[in-house]
Amino acid sequence: MSANRATAKARAFAELHRRNPHLAERVLRGEISLAQALHDLQEEAATRSAPTLPRCPARAAFNRGSIPIVEAIRDIFTRFAPPLTVRQVFYQLAAKDVLVPLSQAGYRKAQLLCLKVREEGIIPWEHFADRTRRRIQPSQWANLEDFGETVRGAYRKDLWISQPDHVEVWLEKQALEGFFKVALDPYGVSLYVIRGYGSATFIHEAAETLAGISKPKFLYYFGDHDASGVDLERDLIARLRRFGADGDDVTFRRVAVHLSDVATYGLRPFGAKASDVRTAGYRRTHGDVTIELDALPPDVIRQRLEQCVESHIDASEWNAMRGVEATEKETVRKVFGNFAAAGGAA
Repeated sequence: MSANRATAKARAFAELHRRNPHLAERVLRGEISLAQALHDLQEEAATRSAPTLPRCPARAAFNRGSIPIVEAIRDIFTRFAPPLTVRQVFYQLAAKDVLVPLSQAGYRKAQLLCLKVREEGIIPWEHFADRTRRRIQPSQWANLEDFGETVRGAYRKDLWISQPDHVEVWLEKQALEGFFKVALDPYGVSLYVIRGYGSATFIHEAAETLAGISKPKFLYYFGDHDASGVDLERDLIARLRRFGADGDDVTFRRVAVHLSDVATYGLRPFGAKASDVRTAGYRRTHGDVTIELDALPPDVIRQRLEQCVESHIDASEWNAMRGVEATEKETVRKVFGNFAAAGGAA
């Protein structure tokens, strides 16, 4: 198999695993071919109807001016794979001023309608991502069999052990964590969410981890292009180097967002914030145009993520390790199945 064909096969499998992990596991166990699984996935997508705007009583919940915006929200979720943040939806709506204005008032309007489309059952709640709030609860199981299924599902082989490079993704904005997690999950790549200027402890621990890895290291950064976003990127690189991640084998690259994306994708930028103390320096270097990462179309962000990661994957080695992982998962299932049976008998 040629390198290009192997890479294409690995990419197809990664997409299958992202959209339907159950089918992906059947491929790994040899129950069906990758081609058959992809065919089944296409049929499943074709038969799955898009969310429809109910006529009654849900339409009564929206005034006449809101209906086009609600239809646009529904369309966004047919074009882009969920989960999406409310702010991502807002930027897609604000691409044309006829829907919502690119302003705080426009964002509040988008927030309200994104809530109502969930309350009215037009868009599933799980299609929206919110990683800024979470529940903390101790792990608990109904019985040993239940625990065994959890262990089997949780087991993942580190496929990067046998790969030539180490890859990480760094993200400025916690609100996009859920979107990035879904995109990166099939690859098992570490995601660092810094939430603005990261704490010294957090960055020091990351630098120590990098220093202990004896292979080329590639760090891909996603963040806003504004006065604070550009400066915190500079600050992050400086502190990683100061804390020990300063070798020639460490490569740091901004992947998104760039000012050139404004023209490429027809994005609607903001002006630089006068209230930001870093704005004067930003204007001298970049001018008055700023753009948030959220404004970039979700499929473009996902594509860039996948391209960054896949450029470091040896496809043949990757697929071989996937096969080993499937075998080991089956072993875990049998071990815990016997364990649960023995516990029940006792």
